[in-house]
Amino acid sequence: MRRNLSQSRHHSETEEGLNVAVEEQVPAGRMREPRIVVGVDGSPEATRALLWAVSEARMRSATLEIVHVDVFRHEVMELFGPDVLSSEKAILEGAAARARAAEPSVVVETRLCEPPAGDALIAACEDAALLVVGASGAGGLKHLALGSVSAECARRAKCPVVIVPAEEGPHRGVNRACPSDGRTDR
Repeated sequence: MRRNLSQSRHHSETEEGLNVAVEEQVPAGRMREPRIVVGVDGSPEATRALLWAVSEARMRSATLEIVHVDVFRHEVMELFGPDVLSSEKAILEGAAARARAAEPSVVVETRLCEPPAGDALIAACEDAALLVVGASGAGGLKHLALGSVSAECARRAKCPVVIVPAEEGPHRGVNRACPSDGRTDR
């Protein structure tokens, strides 16, 4: 008797830190767990997005995939020494630890990607239920590289995108951009 299988493709990080595609066969009729992707860069805005995504993953019984995009390609960072790449990995590891501490029941996965940030996040959320990003990224040089990432994700993602605002206030809320019709609901 043949089992009806569908293929699912996702990415995984090797021990060497390389991002590789993994194909998995899932029996027909059985869906993969929903997956929420959140982008982090070490900024307070990214931390707010992370905590929002953790809460949403708990409510949806979804896996949370935390994505950090390096400032430069790995071969460039290696020129500056191992500490530069280690500090990028530390941002991702710190975010994962914070997510697990906030909600131990949520399954947390991590992915370290090479730039550009917009392309990396769009690829990461290809089969996700939701992409969560902060309204703005880290300051300084990183800000120049990441300043329009949330807008790019809202325009290009094939899944719904939640842009978590920088701070709460009386008239601030979470904006949900719906890629299918371009509306933004507040």
